[in-house]
Amino acid sequence: TELEDLRKQLEDGEKMRTYLKDYELQNNRLQDEVTELKNQLQENTQRMAELDSDENIDRRIITNLLVTFLELPHGDTKRFEVLQLMSNILNFSTQEQERVGLRRSTVLSTTEDINPIDLDDESLTNQWISFLLKESNTRRHQSTPPES
Repeated sequence: TELEDLRKQLEDGEKMRTYLKDYELQNNRLQDEVTELKNQLQENTQRMAELDSDENIDRRIITNLLVTFLELPHGDTKRFEVLQLMSNILNFSTQEQERVGLRRSTVLSTTEDINPIDLDDESLTNQWISFLLKESNTRRHQSTPPES
């Protein structure tokens, strides 16, 4: 019986050794996977950091501006202001500003602006904030269900 006990212990030891080898292989695979995921995360983090936040524009903002622009009547001065705001946000070149009517063609005239409105950065910022607040309030009222 002592011999049987030793054989049983030997079998149990072999099973344990096999289990430990499998566990070690799985652990190594998981460590490799973690290392790969960490590398991918680091690469993606670096890519995100390299993106200039000035170049990222929220699509909803531009959509709201475009819809507002198209809804305004042609003679409304706010139409020009919205177009000028979009031009500033999207960093239009002089040629692009000429194409959309914000500037006269330099071939025809040396006067650059069609409209003599000079918006300094502060008033442009205030206009932008006012516009966003108005839009968010409008959307909030549209999406709020009536209270019973």
